[in-house]
Amino acid sequence: MSESRKIAVLIADVVKSREIDDREGLQENLKEELERVSKESENLVSTPSIMRGDEIEVAHENALGCFLQFERLEDILFPHRLKGGIGIGTFDTGIRENVSEMDGPAFHLARDALKESKKTGGRSIVYIRSGNTEWDELINTVLSLLSAVKEDWTRREREISLFYLRNQSKTHEEISEYFDVSRPMVSKTLNSAHIKSVKAARNFLFKNLSSIEGVGERM
Repeated sequence: MSESRKIAVLIADVVKSREIDDREGLQENLKEELERVSKESENLVSTPSIMRGDEIEVAHENALGCFLQFERLEDILFPHRLKGGIGIGTFDTGIRENVSEMDGPAFHLARDALKESKKTGGRSIVYIRSGNTEWDELINTVLSLLSAVKEDWTRREREISLFYLRNQSKTHEEISEYFDVSRPMVSKTLNSAHIKSVKAARNFLFKNLSSIEGVGERM
């Protein structure tokens, strides 16, 4: 049965996974994360899948779910790098229990976006393809800049910045208590990490990826 409605598909691949010493541990982390997603996510289209040992496929109702999933995988696998592609489009197979049994334009676009992401060197990054070249270029520019900023984070900047982004209701004083550092150090670290620009970029992505209706017709 062919489906005319659009979905978003994430295909992500761990960079140089065959060179990782504890590859078994890596795969176990991936399995645990996808099991968590299957239980907790409300906008999954079907059960996520691990292909070829370290390639992840996830289908969501919208591209924001795919982007957030990539960010979570990126954090879990750090310091290993992750490449990703998000495709927005229709599918040809009907809804199947496992995403690995589905196929169609959304999956082909995700695969094309993944190939493009692999041309960017060693940093973690996800690209998007929807069939709308101008819209894709705008979103991918923001994704590329966001990736470049995060790539330059020190370990401490990464820890504090990610905590801040996940707990934006907390004050700098509360963050300083959590990490047992001074409040001025928290402010200095967040400024050094360009957190205002990171937050603005993510807010832009949240707004533009939250719905896939009409994506192909925009601009």
